[in-house]
Amino acid sequence: MNIEKDIITNDGEDVFQLRLIKSEKIGLATTPSGKNYLILDSADYWYDCIQDGYPKIKKCSCKNDWFRLKFKYYYREHYDDVKRVEINTFCVKCDKQLTVLDIDIKYSPTESLVENPLVYCEKPNIKYNSKTISRIWKQNEFHKILDYLSDLGFNIYCWYWNDKSQKREMKIFSITEIKRIGDFLKLYITQNEMNVEELTLTINELGIYMNENLWRRNELIAIGGVYMAGVGMNYFLEYGTQFLDNKGEIKNKSQEFTERIVKFEKWLNENYSK
Repeated sequence: MNIEKDIITNDGEDVFQLRLIKSEKIGLATTPSGKNYLILDSADYWYDCIQDGYPKIKKCSCKNDWFRLKFKYYYREHYDDVKRVEINTFCVKCDKQLTVLDIDIKYSPTESLVENPLVYCEKPNIKYNSKTISRIWKQNEFHKILDYLSDLGFNIYCWYWNDKSQKREMKIFSITEIKRIGDFLKLYITQNEMNVEELTLTINELGIYMNENLWRRNELIAIGGVYMAGVGMNYFLEYGTQFLDNKGEIKNKSQEFTERIVKFEKWLNENYSK
């Protein structure tokens, strides 16, 4: 079973400009009167995804940027839940039709997606204090950074592949243990104990899979790395001293965490300026 729905706001507006983040399957629709609406469940992810850049307005090949929208809902067989939503645009100038988003729905219930396909958003472009650092460091340089973070009183949790158990595991490690295992999936540097169960996305036969972007709302620094042939390891440090609460309001993280971040940034700039 599937149904199609022409998208019209409660005010009767049926023409929209669109800002899409296709990799995350989310989007924002803006009416001629200037009202903004997040598409489907985009509100759950929108603010975190725009911190590194606000998406541009979508344009048709004819250069027009106003569209009518039609959502097509596909239901699971023998169930009342939506399994997939197809977002289609119709250019108001040349009438060209495109499927701009194709979204798999992996939760239940899903009635709200049909009843309220657009969610009003008063302030869609809110930025909070966050930072991503991308640097290539030698292993001994990176270990010095971990040593300093440990000296500041941070704990180091390591998400890694355990060759012995053949599973992904998550444990608090000492600096010595981190240096010994070498490779890791991600490190979480935190001043508090982590409740691994609460922050776990899923557990299967290959072990633990952690939620993405844990650093955004939690008081931690997330560190990942990608090996670049002929160059070395490119490390990514992500953290923030502010976050957005469920009401879309900017909140400060604790003073203690912020002070440690300030000290770390000062030390990092003094020792690794590039």
